[in-house]
Amino acid sequence: MTPSPPAEPQTDDVRSDTLREALLATSRAILSKQQRYEQDLASARETLRRQNDELRRVNSILETTLDATPVGVLVAGLDERVMVSNRRFTELWPEPDHARAPTLPMLTAALRRWVRGPESLTSWHTAVMQAPDEVHRMRWHTTTDRELACTAVPQRSAGECVGVVFNWTDVTDEAATARLRAAAQADRLANAAKSAFMSRASHELRTPLNAVVGFAQLLETTPTVLADPSLLQQVGLILSAGNHLTTLVDDLLHLSNIESGQLVLAEQPVELGAVVFETIKLMEAAAAARGIALRYQVPADAWVLADRTRLRQVLINLASNAVKYNRPNGRVELVAQPGGTHWSVQILDTGEGLTPLQVSHLFEPFNRLGAERGTVEGTGLGLSISRQLVQGMKGRIDVQSTPGVGSVFSVSLPATAPPQKA
Repeated sequence: MTPSPPAEPQTDDVRSDTLREALLATSRAILSKQQRYEQDLASARETLRRQNDELRRVNSILETTLDATPVGVLVAGLDERVMVSNRRFTELWPEPDHARAPTLPMLTAALRRWVRGPESLTSWHTAVMQAPDEVHRMRWHTTTDRELACTAVPQRSAGECVGVVFNWTDVTDEAATARLRAAAQADRLANAAKSAFMSRASHELRTPLNAVVGFAQLLETTPTVLADPSLLQQVGLILSAGNHLTTLVDDLLHLSNIESGQLVLAEQPVELGAVVFETIKLMEAAAAARGIALRYQVPADAWVLADRTRLRQVLINLASNAVKYNRPNGRVELVAQPGGTHWSVQILDTGEGLTPLQVSHLFEPFNRLGAERGTVEGTGLGLSISRQLVQGMKGRIDVQSTPGVGSVFSVSLPATAPPQKA
């Protein structure tokens, strides 16, 4: 029996299997890489999403912060395109929609109608964009009586100017306050100059006035003048005019000292009844000459914290006015009343009274409210001095007046206890 020949190797099948396995391995590798790429892509997308979310959040914060700032902000590129503006910028203008424009020239054209001197706005914006790397400042008055200030500063990136930031501010209140401060300072300087002048003038006038009054008093006692009624009357007129001018000079000196802060008040416990009594005694002769009845009422426990000499000066001035401007056979009363932490002295008269308009001008220096046309002499300074003296003693003067009935002046001063006896 003849043996069978050996079978030949299945070379094609082996090769086919090997190729198939290689392809499968390659496919698996490609699939694995694809999966990794997809995972990486998904991760990148997630990262990008988070970054976009963070960017939106930051942009929202920036926009909210920009809108919350009290300064109007507008940013323009070097090509004059408006990049961004905040809410405050649009609110500065009467019609906010006109403040929203894509380019700076269009914005300037829209805002010109609201600016006084609109050509200055156009020329300023032109100057800014011609030199964007410099700081520019300007102010405008609007047609709605507001004052706006703008500062243009360069916007830089990597050290280079890439645009301009316009910062707009409503400075109306600030400007008004500055004007008020300047006016107040001017008033203080004017008052200081006036006080200095009055002080110098008072001192310069006092010496010749004393000489005039002194010589008039000597003339009044000479036999020649005493023997001639006409000469005696003329000398009397000289004395009266001299005494009036002396009073005016003294009042000017007092007023200048008060306004310049040179008058020192020596506050101490003062018995109100004693000062009122002295005032009444000094007014008796003038009151009797006009038939004016004087009355006073002060409780024994009425003590105030005041400068005794200046309080006496104030009460004498008010009582003197009450007598001088009263009706013939009228009445003047000085009455002290307690008021919690203060004592009040009321000086009541039955004169012609004052209108509300006259009361509003009552304490103005040199304003005699028309009395200068009458026969009663005065300087128009007494009430102004009295009020400042009382205020310096931490008190106040009030007045109530009724035309045809009379007036009541009230001097209120801090109450105090009498000094302890040693």
